[in-house]
Amino acid sequence: MNGNAWAELTNIFEMFERKTEKLTTPPRDLEQLSECLNILTQTQGDLSIIESQFQPIHDQYVILEKYEVAVKPEEKQRLEDLPLAWNKFQKTLVEAEKYLHEMKSKFKAELLSSVEDLARSAVALKEDFGSRGPFSISFGIEKAFKSINDYRHLISVFSNNERNIQRGLSVFKMEHMPSKDINGT
Repeated sequence: MNGNAWAELTNIFEMFERKTEKLTTPPRDLEQLSECLNILTQTQGDLSIIESQFQPIHDQYVILEKYEVAVKPEEKQRLEDLPLAWNKFQKTLVEAEKYLHEMKSKFKAELLSSVEDLARSAVALKEDFGSRGPFSISFGIEKAFKSINDYRHLISVFSNNERNIQRGLSVFKMEHMPSKDINGT
């Protein structure tokens, strides 16, 4: 019983540490932001389940004390620290929620700027192709094929950027229509 109680108590503290680490590490990109927001939402939904584990652990230690089973001092200390650690964890969740929403606003602004940049680059790519593309007979076949392949590569890069932006927009439940300028090229 002592081993079980200690393992359960340790698991709770380790869960506090893991989630605190995840939620307090600044997200580097939208994928990490989305992961943090999911962890936060899941953890907030599980608060009552987490807290419901405390009393059975405490009860196990009461039984151990009743039967005079030797309990290590660090176990007793951890058990005593549980309410404080729980309060600290709950405060961390509140702070993480505020911080992640600030980061969400920042990432959203950057993403919307990227959408605008992407739209401008689509227009520029189409205009460039229209003015410098292989449309005259004097262009030459090899040069024309090379030019077309170069533009296909640029369109491929553009399409990849567009897909990345679309994934980012999905974090904010926003839609972006594929560029007509590139799809028409």
